Amino acid sequence: MAAAFVVYALLPWFRPSRAELAYQRWRIVLSDVVSGLLWGGFFLLPLGVIGGSVEAVTRVPGFTAVPWALALLGLLSFYWVARHASYLLALRDGGFDLYTLSGHESLAWSDVHKVEGVQITPPRWFIILSFAAIFLGGSRAARLGQAGRALIVAGSRVNGLRLTARDGSVRHIWISDQMGGQAMKNVDQLMDAIARADIERPSAPIQLKALFPPA
Repeated sequence: MAAAFVVYALLPWFRPSRAELAYQRWRIVLSDVVSGLLWGGFFLLPLGVIGGSVEAVTRVPGFTAVPWALALLGLLSFYWVARHASYLLALRDGGFDLYTLSGHESLAWSDVHKVEGVQITPPRWFIILSFAAIFLGGSRAARLGQAGRALIVAGSRVNGLRLTARDGSVRHIWISDQMGGQAMKNVDQLMDAIARADIERPSAPIQLKALFPPA
C-alpha cells in the first residue's frame, strides 16, 4: 500500500495552457480518495457488523449484498475518475480538439448545431439506499459518517454542456463538481468561443437523473 501511494504521488501531471480545458488536479486526487472510501467503507461495513468475512458471506448473504453492491459503485467511480483525469479540450481557430480516455477527435464550430445546459442529480433509488445504509452501521461513528455521505449524495448536482452536432451526434462537457463548483480550468475561454460562434443556445437546461455523467 505504501508503494502504491509513492507511485501515485510521483505520477506526472499535464499542465494545461490558457486555451486548454482540463479538470483541476486537486479534484482528481480528492475523487480518487473519495472513490477509495466509497469502495472500502461499504466493503468493510458488513465484515465489521457481523464480525468476520466468512460469517458475512455464509450466514447473512442478503444483508452483505446491500453494502457490497454499493461498494461496486465505488470501483466503478475509479473508472470515471480516470476519464476525468485524461480529459482535455483544446480550443483552436474555428473549433476544438477533444482528448479522452477512449481517443481523440477534432470538431469545427460550424459542425455544432446546438449547445444546451445540462444538470444531473442522483436517481431517487440511490438516495434511498444511501440513507438506508445508515442503519447498517455497527457504531455511532459509522452511522454518523454514512449519514453525512447520504446528505452529500442527496444534495449533489453536476452542471455541464451538451453539444449536438449537425450529424446528430452528442458530446458532453462537464464543468462542475457534485456541489456545483467549477471543476475545470479555463471554462471562460470555452464560453467566449461558443458566444462568438453562430450556434443555437436554448435557455432551459436539460435535467437528467444518473449516477455517472454520460460521455
